[in-house]
Amino acid sequence: MVMIPQSAADRRAADRFSPQVGYSRVVVSVDKPNRSGSPLEGHAYDVSLSGLRFELDEPLEEGTPIEVELHLPGLLHSIRSTGRVVRVLDELEDAGPQRMALAFRSFPSPLDASRLTKHLASGYFGPEQ
Repeated sequence: MVMIPQSAADRRAADRFSPQVGYSRVVVSVDKPNRSGSPLEGHAYDVSLSGLRFELDEPLEEGTPIEVELHLPGLLHSIRSTGRVVRVLDELEDAGPQRMALAFRSFPSPLDASRLTKHLASGYFGPEQ
């Protein structure tokens, strides 16, 4: 398991990359007592080595630990990680998808971390605008 350091300085230390919205699927699993065990699906807005910004139809609370499966264009396999919701970007009362930010905590396999690092360094995505 590859662990990611979690300090306030780390949140902005990594360059962010913006895949085309709608082509970067995220599947989120949340272990909460009042939720069914069904994964939630949404889209990534930007991704870095330290986390990602994404949207789901169902808002999650800040601090919620989640498992995420990230499907990026140009990769044959998804990238799996665990993390924590660090910010909810839309108002919870707003109708429609809710944007959130996730700080990666760990990758279950060194291959996941390596795949993300290589893909972001490949130039496939441009930096966040």
